[in-house]
Amino acid sequence: VPLASGGTGFIWPADIDNRLKKEDLTWITSSNFAIGMSLVRAMIEQLAKAEILFDNPEFELHEIHHIYKKDHPSGTGLTMEKWLGHKVKFSHQRDGDNPGEHKLSLITPYEEISIEHKSLDRKIFANGAIWAAKRLLRGDLQPGLHELSDITAKELEL
Repeated sequence: VPLASGGTGFIWPADIDNRLKKEDLTWITSSNFAIGMSLVRAMIEQLAKAEILFDNPEFELHEIHHIYKKDHPSGTGLTMEKWLGHKVKFSHQRDGDNPGEHKLSLITPYEEISIEHKSLDRKIFANGAIWAAKRLLRGDLQPGLHELSDITAKELEL
């Protein structure tokens, strides 16, 4: 069956894409189903070019999540570091029932540039999963394992 799957700390088997293609199955995965993270990805990919303009830029990512979240950095934080393509210094905070905030900063001796995403309600994750499920039902994705951010980037023509 088609599948939209999200979570942190899970590593797909190395051959999952080939197995899905062989079975003619299409799955979508993401560490964060907030659709707005697709816009964040586009901004991060621009920020990744900072070394062209700055000598030795540093990158920091501060996360805030609910008090019961165990992992840090989060799957979203690790994904943001992957999109950036640079080593990131992580920090985290636990606060009440916070569904998640991520602030990625480029730091130079004379300026700081930040990209921030705040989840205001857990509904954004359900809405993103529903969006992905509808995308699966359209039937225009090739079989295999797809990253949600790759699909949304194509929708935005990024």
